[in-house]
Amino acid sequence: MTHLVNFSNLRVGNRFDAEFFSLKFLKALNKLKNKNSTRLHDLCEFIRVGPSGEVLPASAYVSSGVKMYKPSNLNSWTCENGTITYVSADYCREKKLLLCRAGDVLLARVGDIKFGIVQNNNSTISSNLVVIRTRKELLDPYFLLAFLNQEEGYDQIMRGSKRVSLASVATSHIAEIFIPAVSFLKQKKIGNLVRKGLESQERAKMLFVKAQAVLQRAIKFQSFKKNQSTKIFHLNELRQAQRADAEFYLLKSTQQNQIKEISLGEIAKIFRGIEPGRGEYKTSGKLFLRASNIDKFGLIDKSQKFISSQFYEKFSKKYQPDVGDILFVKDGKPGVACLLTEPLTGLISGSIVRLSFDQSVSARYVFLCINSPFCQQQILIDKDGSLQPHLKVERIEKLKIPIVEKEIEEQISELIKSSYINFNEGKRLLQEAKNLFNW
Repeated sequence: MTHLVNFSNLRVGNRFDAEFFSLKFLKALNKLKNKNSTRLHDLCEFIRVGPSGEVLPASAYVSSGVKMYKPSNLNSWTCENGTITYVSADYCREKKLLLCRAGDVLLARVGDIKFGIVQNNNSTISSNLVVIRTRKELLDPYFLLAFLNQEEGYDQIMRGSKRVSLASVATSHIAEIFIPAVSFLKQKKIGNLVRKGLESQERAKMLFVKAQAVLQRAIKFQSFKKNQSTKIFHLNELRQAQRADAEFYLLKSTQQNQIKEISLGEIAKIFRGIEPGRGEYKTSGKLFLRASNIDKFGLIDKSQKFISSQFYEKFSKKYQPDVGDILFVKDGKPGVACLLTEPLTGLISGSIVRLSFDQSVSARYVFLCINSPFCQQQILIDKDGSLQPHLKVERIEKLKIPIVEKEIEEQISELIKSSYINFNEGKRLLQEAKNLFNW
């Protein structure tokens, strides 16, 4: 829809592009302006960007020490996603790196804009993160986190996003966003729901780790270690594998205890997803799940795509996942898998396959195995591509699942069940916190 922008407003942010003045962003901004609100910088001790890339070269990383958070570690609520890197305490002192405190809110300012809250001390940040330290007597940081995950908060941040090769947001723009003036009592109510939600999800992760430990002990599996001696492979072996990278053969050459195993294709029906084409995407309708929506603890509701009811009805019989199915990513981030525990109305994309089981197989146990080092190491060997890694369906069918005693399988299945219950409860509490804003 066409709308007019006053010339005086073009001076705001020194931006002249239509995106900056889109109705979506203006509605979010006007909603806050029309309410009693305060600029973020007036409620904070500081808002600071991480050090330049030259200060944190790859050579500064160590195996343990002070956590260094990157954008990939943020999942819009926490900072513990993915692989954490470290720098030494001495390096932090030498380079005068900012040390984060529990309660600091981090914001990924480049690429996919995400948030996360620091829940422990002894961490620092990379160049593409911004740390927001609130004045806790004025602004509860967990309330701020909930607000940033609201449309009204997120859209204000995104309005300042400048799109060149990668989207980026200036610290000065973040400092100027409007925060609704809410009584501190209500801030605490919302913030406490966020705390409880994150605690519940942390319990879920601990139960998941416990289930992995049970499996590791049962099969006596040791993950690949890179201090392998030199190995020689013959040319015919390279031709047969159609691979010539060193990592593939180093992984192949690791010695493991004999483990009873079965191919995934023998216990699961495997169905590819569908690619409808960009022309079929809608602003609302039925869910269309892509690789970016899959996480081992469930579905991610960021950057969702939708399809029409007509398209859904036409293809739902073949591409609609059911409760108990495992959604397995084969393209982009191959090997990421989640267990569907609640009914879903939508379809899966071609970057995903769904694994369907009969009642004789514990889907929860298979799910844990897929996400374990035992299977992830196989996936690391079998995936192709570099810029866009992918896993062929025939390789997924041959993925080896370890066989354990029934008692162990049931123990793991119960731990995964409890893990999902806790994670979903945390998700419910976080949503309840967002609902309390009463826009």
